[in-house]
Amino acid sequence: MYVKRIIGLPGEKLEIKKGRVYINDSRQPLPESYLKEKAIGDFGPYEIPEGCYFMMGDNRNDSEDARFWQNTYVEKSEILGKVIFRYYKGFKIIE
Repeated sequence: MYVKRIIGLPGEKLEIKKGRVYINDSRQPLPESYLKEKAIGDFGPYEIPEGCYFMMGDNRNDSEDARFWQNTYVEKSEILGKVIFRYYKGFKIIE
């Protein structure tokens, strides 16, 4: 089991350029204020199949996430829940 953030939705095209996520060839990167450091690297493009999601960790430079998984996409039926708070390293409500 992993705790990862859903970054790409079914049917979307996702590409990572210089660590920034772009959805459906947008010129504007996905706003990700929750990242603590600038991500590095280029990945994709990924065409996310219907019924599936693309997941990434918040610690992008040290995260074993969909960019590196053998099965890149997670089917909706495999998602167990949504994180609503964190207690490791201090309690925090997750938005």
